[in-house]
Amino acid sequence: MTISDDVRLMIRHLYFGEHMPMREIAEHLGFSIRTVRRALVIDGGVRPRRARGPYHKENDS
Repeated sequence: MTISDDVRLMIRHLYFGEHMPMREIAEHLGFSIRTVRRALVIDGGVRPRRARGPYHKENDS
């Protein structure tokens, strides 16, 4: 789901300007908390990506 810039600005205003908790913003706008986190660019909004390829530790010797 891609949110528009207007919605992103509204979420940022509610969070940083009005000091509304993320849970209330999500309920008020009908989004998930993850979507609100993504709009705010806060860690935890997106699942971490898995590392690609087999990586091996180098020997210390």
